Amino acid sequence: MQTAERTAGRTVAALGLLGIAVGFMVAAGAAEQAPAQPGVVQAASCAQQDVQAAVDAAQDGDVVIVPAGTAAWRTLAARTPAVRISGKAITLQGAGIDKSIIVDETGKLSGEYPLGARRGANQAEGRLVRITGFTFKGMKRRGRAEAALHVGGTNGRVDHCKCDATDGDGRGLWAYGRGVVDNCVFINCKQG
Repeated sequence: MQTAERTAGRTVAALGLLGIAVGFMVAAGAAEQAPAQPGVVQAASCAQQDVQAAVDAAQDGDVVIVPAGTAAWRTLAARTPAVRISGKAITLQGAGIDKSIIVDETGKLSGEYPLGARRGANQAEGRLVRITGFTFKGMKRRGRAEAALHVGGTNGRVDHCKCDATDGDGRGLWAYGRGVVDNCVFINCKQG
């Protein structure tokens, strides 16, 4: 009888220690942070300054939401895009085709276009820059590489956008490197 009680006691003690060990492992695992979930940054409007402020506030993985509306985007400095995404892996998401409308009123110099997502830190680590849900109108042809959207480097995606050059004669999209363009509409655009 004493042998059975000792064996039962050892079993209970062993199970108790096992429970404590598992408890420590669960607590240690809970202390590790889960991967950060993408945040959402809401632009106050589709005005150029509001969109650039939201892009600047965004962190890697965030989605910048641009509400419906129409806005003219102009270059603020020579040879620069009106809105620039550089070195960040973010999604710039409009309200949809014909809902978030950007009118090209950029300058006449090469390098001046409404939206630029160029080579940056996002390339080396395989992170994605995505532009979706916009209509771009009135593109003007200035140089060989100017368009409403200028996406360069790798890991870019442009989808569900419309480029309408009916009021201009420019390109809708200038892209180089690796990436994806899908579900877009190009109207009267020269060479893409």
